[in-house]
Amino acid sequence: MAGLAGGSLSLAITPGWVEGMTAGQGWVAVGLVIFGGWDPVRAAMGAWLFGAIRRLPLDLQGVQELPLFRNPNLGYFLNMLPYLFTIVVLVLGSREAFRRRIGAPAALGFPFVRGAR
Repeated sequence: MAGLAGGSLSLAITPGWVEGMTAGQGWVAVGLVIFGGWDPVRAAMGAWLFGAIRRLPLDLQGVQELPLFRNPNLGYFLNMLPYLFTIVVLVLGSREAFRRRIGAPAALGFPFVRGAR
């Protein structure tokens, strides 16, 4: 899936690969797994939510200010929202009580050693 995502990114955005094209979006996948709680339906809903937030700057082109946020650099703020959302999800998902509640794998974070069961 990661290879397909990279291929579609390099074919849909520009006709080739340029440095920094992913803009850190690979870390969003980690946040989506935690947000989804190892449930593919919840992860898909999280991906849809991330995509909707990522699309927000395109939908609000030309809007110079929002009712609660009056700043001429609104585009920078809107481009930051998906990554801010991911950081919040990762911070909340890293709490021990939350990991136990969503059923994170017990061996998460432990190195795998072949034959050491």
